[in-house]
Amino acid sequence: MKRISLALIITLVISTFYCIDMAVASNYVMKDLPQLDNGIVIAADVLNKGSEQLIVGKGSKIFIYDQNKLVGTISGFSGNVTALAVGDMNGNFNLEILVGTDAFNVHIYQLVNEEWLQIEVKRYFWAPISSLKVADITGNGWGDMIVTNTRGDAYIYLSWEGKLDIFWRSKPNEPVKFITAENLTGSRADDVVLTHDSGYVEVISWKDEKLRTLWQGYPWGTIDSLILTPIKAESPSQILILTDQNIFYSWKWDGNTFVPQYHFHQRLDGKIIGYHSEFGLIAISPKSGITFYNVGSNVLEKVFNINLTAISDIVFYNEQLVVKDVGSRYYALQSIDLEDIDIYINGELVDTPIEFLINEGRLYVSLDDITSILGWMKFGTKQRIFLIKGLNYLVVDGEQGQILWHNIPLPLHELISKDNLIYLPLESISIFGYEVRLDCTNNQLDLSRNWGWW
Repeated sequence: MKRISLALIITLVISTFYCIDMAVASNYVMKDLPQLDNGIVIAADVLNKGSEQLIVGKGSKIFIYDQNKLVGTISGFSGNVTALAVGDMNGNFNLEILVGTDAFNVHIYQLVNEEWLQIEVKRYFWAPISSLKVADITGNGWGDMIVTNTRGDAYIYLSWEGKLDIFWRSKPNEPVKFITAENLTGSRADDVVLTHDSGYVEVISWKDEKLRTLWQGYPWGTIDSLILTPIKAESPSQILILTDQNIFYSWKWDGNTFVPQYHFHQRLDGKIIGYHSEFGLIAISPKSGITFYNVGSNVLEKVFNINLTAISDIVFYNEQLVVKDVGSRYYALQSIDLEDIDIYINGELVDTPIEFLINEGRLYVSLDDITSILGWMKFGTKQRIFLIKGLNYLVVDGEQGQILWHNIPLPLHELISKDNLIYLPLESISIFGYEVRLDCTNNQLDLSRNWGWW
């Protein structure tokens, strides 16, 4: 349950609920996760509990959260966190945490007696670390490390009985744009896939005790997205690429080489960033928000869209979707049924129905309905609405996007007019002196009087 705290009058701070209307007839509320804001976030079961924790890098510290509770910290490394990864680096079936920094270093930490101890550090990557990945490239059960820096240099470190040694480095003056690894060929080992700005894609595999180029491809245009994923359930992963020429490619291993599976024109106004086993490919765009696609025979078929256009990244966490906006703030999506919300005022169920709507990812409530059940009188137009209770009144200035109390402006998001009704952002109810609690699990909205203008 999310509580929205109130400050008074000029210092009023309103925590925000966002809601997203999706084509599958569901609505999703975005719950603030302020403990993650301005951080680098990944999800993994580093505590070996059977459920994931959130690992957050902020500045020169790592914070580990389990069910929103801080359960561990890591500090003492040089520089600020720029990349995170987890993997079994020593074959003990537990996950270690890898930390990349702007001091050109990678630090590796292991949980020992409930304390995170540094077990290794790799230095001199010549630029801040931009990405880290762990894979079993040799198939020996030990985690190998893939590192890239902001110059586009890529490095592969292979693990021999827990000791990491550099084994491969990308060529100078050929920046690597994407690099990742997954078992594509059905062997015990993971295959490394990398791309360059020139539009070149390469698969590197462990063979005869060496890393060898297994396959090369040359899609038309520069590569905007690279995903390794199965198209169908229980199928081997394929290489999926989208280029700036709006061409979608897919290659699949046939036992001897990678052969084309899909090749068609596909215009997206964003980029593909991931894959969800239930909903398909995930694309984010500053125009259309978050869109999920299935791969059809000659087109990416839209499954549904989440109209949040300011999203820059997505993290899957215990079957929950956590999103990051362009301001580096984090939110968790929570499902809610707008047609069946139970509303309580000071603990009493309200029988009067209330109209809600969703606009641009935000939940709005009918101003007529909410002021009526709170005992306020309303008159005026959308441009200037007077709300009166007893001897006190508020003025809703729709044109300026604010509420006035004794000519003191209070924050208010844009009002919406639809079907002759005026709608107010849900979080603005707090201006009337009520604490707002939205329980998405029980589809319940609680309004509790805790201060007022009278």
